[in-house]
Amino acid sequence: MLRILLLLLIVLASLRSEAQFRETFSDADFTQNPPWQGDTSAWVVNANGELQSNHTTANARFYLSTASTMAREAEWQWTSRLMFNPSSANYVDVHLLSTAPDPGHDSSNGYFVRIGQTDDDICLYRKDGSGIVKIIDGTNGLLNGSSHEIRVSVSRGPNYLWTLRRSHNRGAWRDEGSTTDSTYTVSAYFGISVQQSTASFFQKHFFDDITVQSWVRDSIAPKVREVIVPSPMALSIRFSESIDSVSSSLSARYRVTNGVGYPISARPDSTDPSVVHLQFVDTLPARTALTLHTLQISDLQGNVMDADSASFTRYIPRRFDVLITEIMPDPSPAVGLPETEWLEIRNISPFNIPLSGWRLGKTGAFSGPLPALNLAPDSALVLCSVSAAPGLSAFAASASLASFPSLSNEGDLISLHAADGQTIHALAYNKNWYRNELKAEGGWSLEMIDAQNPCGGAENFMASVDPLGATPGKSNSVKAVQVDDRAPRLLRAYMTDSVSLHLVFTESIDSLSALSSNQYQINPAGQQVIQVVPSGPLFREVKLILSSPLQPQTIHDITVQGLTDCAGNLLESPAKARFTLPEMADSMDIVVNEILFNPRGQSVDYVEIANRSRKTIDLQKMYIGNRNSAGQISSLSRISESPYLFFPGELVVISASGKSVQEAYQVRNPDALIDISAMPSFPDDEGYVLLVNDRGQIVDELHYYDDWHHPLISDPEAVALERIRMDAPTQNKENWASAPANVGYGTPTWKNAQQAVDSVITGEWVITPPVFSPDGDGFDDFAFIHYRLPEPGFMCNLYIYDMAGRLVRHLQRNTLCGREGYFRWDGLNDKQGPIPGGPYVLFIELFNLQAKKKRLKRTVVLARNKR
Repeated sequence: MLRILLLLLIVLASLRSEAQFRETFSDADFTQNPPWQGDTSAWVVNANGELQSNHTTANARFYLSTASTMAREAEWQWTSRLMFNPSSANYVDVHLLSTAPDPGHDSSNGYFVRIGQTDDDICLYRKDGSGIVKIIDGTNGLLNGSSHEIRVSVSRGPNYLWTLRRSHNRGAWRDEGSTTDSTYTVSAYFGISVQQSTASFFQKHFFDDITVQSWVRDSIAPKVREVIVPSPMALSIRFSESIDSVSSSLSARYRVTNGVGYPISARPDSTDPSVVHLQFVDTLPARTALTLHTLQISDLQGNVMDADSASFTRYIPRRFDVLITEIMPDPSPAVGLPETEWLEIRNISPFNIPLSGWRLGKTGAFSGPLPALNLAPDSALVLCSVSAAPGLSAFAASASLASFPSLSNEGDLISLHAADGQTIHALAYNKNWYRNELKAEGGWSLEMIDAQNPCGGAENFMASVDPLGATPGKSNSVKAVQVDDRAPRLLRAYMTDSVSLHLVFTESIDSLSALSSNQYQINPAGQQVIQVVPSGPLFREVKLILSSPLQPQTIHDITVQGLTDCAGNLLESPAKARFTLPEMADSMDIVVNEILFNPRGQSVDYVEIANRSRKTIDLQKMYIGNRNSAGQISSLSRISESPYLFFPGELVVISASGKSVQEAYQVRNPDALIDISAMPSFPDDEGYVLLVNDRGQIVDELHYYDDWHHPLISDPEAVALERIRMDAPTQNKENWASAPANVGYGTPTWKNAQQAVDSVITGEWVITPPVFSPDGDGFDDFAFIHYRLPEPGFMCNLYIYDMAGRLVRHLQRNTLCGREGYFRWDGLNDKQGPIPGGPYVLFIELFNLQAKKKRLKRTVVLARNKR
């Protein structure tokens, strides 16, 4: 009899062993080891070794199952990835016990875990043929997102005690609940069933690491798995398993270091038996390493911990705790990674940072929140769209975001925000950051060089040099020390209303260093700063609220001191800027002062404008444009995307690339360079330049021609045309001259080399200068013939003779003169050729319709350099 009993035990053990199985799909074949059956054409094993749905029919249910007789004192574990937001028509059922090969058929009885459906939860159900009964109700809203990696563990222990646990997106294990149910005690199959609706859910179900095994009695004492700080005076402790409510309610069994002490209460969670909530009388220290000590806490099986401890921090986000360290804005053509946009963030703080609720921002819009993930110190995470996540997960730890912002190839402002909305890091990148024209065309990422220089901008980024084109999740291939020792400068100031003053700096400012109103001094006296608001996300501006409204047409100065940049460099001194309330530009308030329309090689056109009025004008309300072939105003582009006060007498140079202008010409005031992304085209032969205010009024217009250049310039390429007089008409050809060689053929941001000095005319006809030298050196290259007449309506002829009485130039023929004005002689004869140096006589002939006539003579000396 004993031998028969022993034999039966051996047979039962053998059968139980055969009922256990583990499936990892590592053989890329689900038809064997173990064999699966069902809708086999609806499934594939993908390149990552996961079982993936491949059914492309809408409103369908499909399944797979494999033999499994484990039903009593058993444990089931598996991993599911769902790349969609579940709904009532899109969910997954994992059948633990099933009496039929199609576990979802009305004839099948058993138990299953439903992942998803209306409440976005994970629940345990009993299946009674065509009916189902929920026996463990999971946490609602858990799956309210578009990307989920779920590890599920279900156990059925002695006395038919069911326990459901899960880990979501690689987070800590959580108990969803326990219950007792003994309805079914036999099984024939384990299976997976998918319900899907439309094409947007096709092929987005993944399964892996399935284990079915015998239940093992728990003899291990509970451990502290996680300490969460839900509020400044509270802790939530998650244990490794469900714990006894009596022992866990004793506050004397918990203690926090650094003088915090014991909690005033300990309360088990009402729904999760593995969680206890502690309340303290004082606020927990922030951003400080703390340790929680626990002892004599028992689990539901009576296992008691002797003592345990866990480190934690009440983390409060600060700027630069996490940085955007790599960007892939243009993934095509691919070099070695999937053709998808993404960016990498890295934790450079010493704290373990919970990312739940963090978002990406772009020009006022925000992505969906990050799930409950923790980012360890010096670890990286790739952020991407939902569709990009499967491909990128093979290269780096990644998290998908709903409404992931598109990353413009040309450039964008991207920011990272904590759950409380605080800006943690921001970048305003552009294509020039690559420093490599070939890599800028796609397939290569932009990598941060030195993470200790978070505000370095363009100087701290460059194209990746990794063979894959990028280094997602790894140390950047261009990593190096990039010390920032450059002091920030106050660039300008502007008003948005009568009491709101904004200061613009050359780089990001440490917002904490800018908060004291005593750091800002306004002259003339009378105005005070009553509030300081650093402006994110880049913090290159500080907003000041003034004590009283600013009066129009009054220019003030502000002096700033004590501010630092992100690296601690003190603001360059003196830090001063002017400000006032801007006025609307009217006709000829702003004029075209210089234009380069025929640049050399890869250089760019530029237009210099001058404020010749007494007004301060906001260039955000001004546009530059041209005319199309039909003569219509065209290609209008705003001169400045942000407010920009243009003061009387100032010059500004507009181009597609101020850097290119600096490389080609001497620029004395780089702060006066304005880049616009959509610079109007200015043809090499002739074209139009228009300045238009935001009411559509033309403020100034120039119709230029290439033959306005000096006749002796054989190649006008890269030679700018300069305005001679501010008060003379823009369209007067005589008011324009070629920039001379001695200034590099252009004077962007500084006084024109050919600009004439207005002089007081004491007579009717005066020539200035009396001696001129037309040698193209920018000094006295023209003779200006100024006139003032007693009445309008006179016509004139101007003749120039040499001392032998020979006519060398008929300068003006029957020209209508105004009351006053000027003419210009360039020292050339009627054939546009040079003439010898020496004295010349200007013969002036005046007449009008009333038969009034007058003849005058003036003398001028033309000087030639001896060679």
